[in-house]
Amino acid sequence: MAKQKQTKTSQVPQTNPAVISIGENIVVKEEDGMTWVGFKSAHRGNISPSGKTLRVASTLGNVKLPSGITVGLNAYVPNPNR
Repeated sequence: MAKQKQTKTSQVPQTNPAVISIGENIVVKEEDGMTWVGFKSAHRGNISPSGKTLRVASTLGNVKLPSGITVGLNAYVPNPNR
């Protein structure tokens, strides 16, 4: 049987990153003590009740992450048709 080559492993603890989708157009990844929040900036969602803005991303209220952190995020742009 051939001897397998050993590879050096990272000293940073490796975890299985949990990527979750929350609200509208938001993904969250928690890994190694870091929390990453992302959204597609080109996305255009619903018009606000006032009609002044378009929603880009929203948690649609506060959301508790698996780490216990609560996140509330709203991203919007001016409504070009107003």
